[in-house]
Amino acid sequence: MAKPPLVLVSLRLEHFQAIEQWLVDVGVYRPLWQNRQQLNIRSHLNGVSLLANGWIDFSRVVFSSP
Repeated sequence: MAKPPLVLVSLRLEHFQAIEQWLVDVGVYRPLWQNRQQLNIRSHLNGVSLLANGWIDFSRVVFSSP
């Protein structure tokens, strides 16, 4: 299965965030908490980011020479 282009993923995320904000504004949804996490990585790893559930997005990790 082919991955959707990054532009579509970004656009989809923007729409999900807008829907979430609308649900908060109308009082249907109230997030109970929001976590801020810090990710410490080695210098030879690039593209490391966390998903919404706190797991590392391994599909974007790239190793470079140390």
